[in-house]
Amino acid sequence: MNPPERPLTLMREEAAIRQIEAAIAAFERGLFDVAITLAGAAEGMFDYRKDGTIFDSMLVNPIAQERFSRKEWISILNMERDWLKHSSNKVEPVTFDIDSTAYMIARAASKMPSWTTAMKDFKTWYMVRISQMLESDGVSRTARPVIADDID
Repeated sequence: MNPPERPLTLMREEAAIRQIEAAIAAFERGLFDVAITLAGAAEGMFDYRKDGTIFDSMLVNPIAQERFSRKEWISILNMERDWLKHSSNKVEPVTFDIDSTAYMIARAASKMPSWTTAMKDFKTWYMVRISQMLESDGVSRTARPVIADDID
């Protein structure tokens, strides 16, 4: 092992972008747990950036509001991230899938004011994925702009 000796100095946004790009790279290799952890860390660096983010839009989803309390819904949205981040007495395995991982990356990216090429490439892939899911589930394409607008 031969890590560099020099220190690394970053601005907050720069660090978050590096985490998101590393999350995308892990995602492409199928390391979904690593991708969720990195994306969750990047998203958490900007807790004050809430308006217009994917998470903000999901919180006010009318179907979810009918079925769950706000606390339950937040718990569902954060399930994989929180399992990786916090201590728990849950002993059974957790499955991380492509869509929950992609959602976490999109959440983190939606907080960034500027996007790198890797983030834009991810968005292109993600929008196709969402379109395919909506079409296969018979969901109206009118639901898509809510998601698309949030990750610009």
